[in-house]
Amino acid sequence: LGQYVRSAEGRALRDVDQARQEVRLLQAQLAATVKKHAGVEADLRHAVERAQTAASSATAEADS
Repeated sequence: LGQYVRSAEGRALRDVDQARQEVRLLQAQLAATVKKHAGVEADLRHAVERAQTAASSATAEADS
């Protein structure tokens, strides 16, 4: 019985270690995705600003 308990305990500890490793991997993937998203968002914000500036310039030029 003792050997069975130790064996089950060993499997449980391995499962916990594997789950912790998966969590670390997923946290790293999430961090990378959040960083990439922030970069894309900044790029889009700048593109919108450039488009608004171009539209304002075109409107001002058309009014002249």
